[in-house]
Amino acid sequence: MIVTSVKDMLQMTSSHILSFYELYILPTVKNDKKKLTYVGSAIAATLFYTLYRKIALPPAGIRAIPRVNFFSYMASVLRGDDPHQQLKYLYSPLISKANGVYVRPNRVGWSVYVTNPVDMKKVYLKGDLFPKDSHSFGKGDTLINGMIRTPSILTSVGAKWKLHRKAANPAFHRAMPVNLFGRLTQQLFTEIEKEDGTMNMSAYLERFGFDAITAAGFGYNANAIGDKNSEWVRYYTTLVKGVFNPFFFLFPIFDTKLRWMFPSRVRLHQTLKDFLAKVEEIIIEKRVLIAKQGGIDSLDDAEKDLCTLMIEAEAGEGGALTNEEMMNDVLAFILAGHDTTANALGSAMYYLATHRDCQQKLRDEAIQYLGDAPFDVIPTVEQTKDMPYVNMVIKETLRIMGPAVWGQPRVAAEDTELGGFMIPKGTIVTTDIIGVQHDANIWQDPETFNPERFNPENEDSKRTNNAWLPFGNGQRQCIGMNMSLAEQRVLLTMMARKYIWSLPKDSIHKDGMVINGMDIVGPKELILDFTKRY
Repeated sequence: MIVTSVKDMLQMTSSHILSFYELYILPTVKNDKKKLTYVGSAIAATLFYTLYRKIALPPAGIRAIPRVNFFSYMASVLRGDDPHQQLKYLYSPLISKANGVYVRPNRVGWSVYVTNPVDMKKVYLKGDLFPKDSHSFGKGDTLINGMIRTPSILTSVGAKWKLHRKAANPAFHRAMPVNLFGRLTQQLFTEIEKEDGTMNMSAYLERFGFDAITAAGFGYNANAIGDKNSEWVRYYTTLVKGVFNPFFFLFPIFDTKLRWMFPSRVRLHQTLKDFLAKVEEIIIEKRVLIAKQGGIDSLDDAEKDLCTLMIEAEAGEGGALTNEEMMNDVLAFILAGHDTTANALGSAMYYLATHRDCQQKLRDEAIQYLGDAPFDVIPTVEQTKDMPYVNMVIKETLRIMGPAVWGQPRVAAEDTELGGFMIPKGTIVTTDIIGVQHDANIWQDPETFNPERFNPENEDSKRTNNAWLPFGNGQRQCIGMNMSLAEQRVLLTMMARKYIWSLPKDSIHKDGMVINGMDIVGPKELILDFTKRY
């Protein structure tokens, strides 16, 4: 977006400069070289000033709102600062000045960020006033737009979005494959044994999350846990790494019109085409199979994959989608549900490793509900919902180190007000999840990991209810929230029942979590030591 603005401005100003040169400068060249130097300097200064106002300043209608200095922001990005560092040094000073409203640049341009619960509720619940930005991942044939496709449940708005939501709702209401999550957790146990009790949980949780979302999404066994060189793993991890490459993420023109300058980027786009062809092939085969069998009746609905449930529901309460639309939705489920849940689990494992009292409380609860016999027990759906402490651990993890740090950008459909400031129609508005969940005016000791703050008997849990928003809110709240929570409950309870874990003495996290990621965050290279209980 920033580079596009520069390019457009250069094109616009270059024609003006050429006309000016032909009319006023060229005739003076032979007579007055000194005057030409002065005029040329003036033109250059005017050009750079115009570029500065176009790029480094937000739109005029929101300049009254406290904003992040453009060059400080870019320096932070280039240094590789994580979002928590940026919150502390760049955003928090602004948040305190203006009732939780501030302005900063992001991928799609300058945006108004809101961090106070009242304004966030307004943005989330008034969908007609703040519809999702249909270009919230930028414009053009970028890699991220090839992965997060349109139309889909994630990117569509209005009637098109309602069609996708209607198609997906029955599937998400029926599916809760805790047995699948349990079996995958047992595969993770096998890998821990192979690694002799010390392993990089970041890598394995990514593979666990990929197996979970692909199996739950369209019934495909990628075997990512058992085979890190799996073809599917190579496809997906290569693409995700490419999508979130900071350079191409912030300067999408180099991923579109100037892609030819980067042969590796060209190859990535071909990899994406191959990946999409495989996903579409699976969906076509699944349609044929279901049409022949009249449905996959051998499985309970809770253990069926989402794609199957969506196809089966087309004749009833679900909406009918084309193969491409269904593929787009399945990809949205994978991209939105894979890294987020894997990072949430990694953060939970880190905090439980560094807070051994919390780990023991979780273990005591798992034994209370599942028994202490020396074999693996997969909890039921009811048990995962009933266990209070594991839910407190998950909620606190999602508060202090929620994987999604910002909401998907929205656009003001008309002039409105946020935090006492006038927000002009067409302004990009983003909910600042990390900001509200670390606000010391709302949360006591917000940087301290304390699951008890979510104890239902704790009065603070009622006061902070509207400030806990890791899955968003309103109609566009994450449709996979309950499935992600179930996945986390199953793994954490089974893990606590079987192992005791801790950080190695030489851990990079010994002085605090080292964070990895830009928009989706979690612990970097989390290596843990495991001791078996049975």
